[in-house]
Amino acid sequence: MANLEMNSNLDAATAHTRRREIVARQPLARMQYFASLLGWRGLRLFSHRIPAEAIVPEVNIPDGIVIYYCTSDVKFSLQINANPHGQTRFHSATVRADRYGILHTGWHPFELFDDEEPLIAEAQRLKSNLGRHLFRDRQWRWSLALQHPELHIQFSRRSQWARRLAEARKTTLKDA
Repeated sequence: MANLEMNSNLDAATAHTRRREIVARQPLARMQYFASLLGWRGLRLFSHRIPAEAIVPEVNIPDGIVIYYCTSDVKFSLQINANPHGQTRFHSATVRADRYGILHTGWHPFELFDDEEPLIAEAQRLKSNLGRHLFRDRQWRWSLALQHPELHIQFSRRSQWARRLAEARKTTLKDA
């Protein structure tokens, strides 16, 4: 019994060390800079360990550790995931804007370039979907809701926007 307990403690210690190594390799400062080009501040790095029995074969999660970045406001945040997991160059990002009734804006792939010029160009490419400034613009949110019904954008039931969106979607369905 003592050997089993010692092996279990050793496995946990090894897993913890491995997780720290993986987290330490992440380009946090570069990702924070990229987020700032989109108008976002306060980007933080998070890691989550997935138990071996919960990992599905179709999704490759090296060492069972998922790394993601997120800004701190729970109701209005940028989230960035490595895509695929286990590397640091390719990512996908979305915005969750609960305060505006937007669950997410869809996942937008991008490359985290090492060089300044292509990184700025990549941020410019994504600004029309992920730029923080856009979400203050009611007309932009309205257009997003109309153009992307799959995002299930919701507005407060009491707001004029909810009624107008429901009517606009019915009209769009009739015209199709």
